[in-house]
Amino acid sequence: MRGAALAFALVVAASPVAAGTAGPHIVDPEGDANGLAFPYAPGGVVGNTQRELFPDDPLGPGTPTGPATIPAADIVSVTFETPYIAVPIGEDGIDYRQTGFRVRFRTAATPASVGPTTSYDIGTYLPPGTVGCRLFFNATFPGAPSGGAPTARASVGGSADGCWAGDVTINLPAGLTVTTSPPGLVIDVPIASVSEELRPMFEEGSGVLQSPAASTSVGSFVPRVDATLRFPDFLIGSDMPPDVPCTKGCPS
Repeated sequence: MRGAALAFALVVAASPVAAGTAGPHIVDPEGDANGLAFPYAPGGVVGNTQRELFPDDPLGPGTPTGPATIPAADIVSVTFETPYIAVPIGEDGIDYRQTGFRVRFRTAATPASVGPTTSYDIGTYLPPGTVGCRLFFNATFPGAPSGGAPTARASVGGSADGCWAGDVTINLPAGLTVTTSPPGLVIDVPIASVSEELRPMFEEGSGVLQSPAASTSVGSFVPRVDATLRFPDFLIGSDMPPDVPCTKGCPS
């Protein structure tokens, strides 16, 4: 009963419902946000010569460089969620329709800039058919001297990453919420902000996040402060409840 993605934005009368969680889908030890000796860098030494440590272009765990830790940049877990709305159908049916996609970080302390700019990242692959695109979710907390409010984004690599025709990068506006109890952050990508080309990948049952990994960095993009191994795939929409079939007063 779930309609096309365009129908999601048209359902305005129903109340939002928080998707059930089957996570966390990524976990990481607390107290290890102390820098990495072998951070991944595109085209860098690690990417070219350390494939045994970083297979298949991952973020990779690296090697801690010191005893100090940064709790605000310390990943504890990451949970993927599929937000939805419950739409009544007839007298007794319910249609659960996806409204976007959500990434929920849990950190050792409330996310914030710890002097330099602090970045929280998810790296994964979203396969459009048989060839995967690199998909990133990112939250950035600007540090001194730039300052400013934290921002979030979701982006998909261009044709060089095996995506669609045309050498472009599809950027998706994303919302950001910082939580204090428990500490963490939430990145929300509304379905209305997803491009028509990418939207089918976010529909129920049609998008698989392959081998997701999480990382944080402080200051420059590398070295990373904390990072995880890649974890099992997540099927977008798998955490929504099943539709309740309509048996009375159903639309013809």
